[in-house]
Amino acid sequence: MLDKLYALFLSSLGLSFGGYILLDEVADQVDRLTTDTGSNLPDPEVRSDAF
Repeated sequence: MLDKLYALFLSSLGLSFGGYILLDEVADQVDRLTTDTGSNLPDPEVRSDAF
């Protein structure tokens, strides 16, 4: 029982870490796109209200 819980914990930890790396990569690509074409994004205060 404990070994299954531990394996579940490790796999969820790995998934969250992998998701963080994926999000970081997406953010890098968005940064590259906006620096290439100029910023099409709204003002930072408008963006922060969306979240």
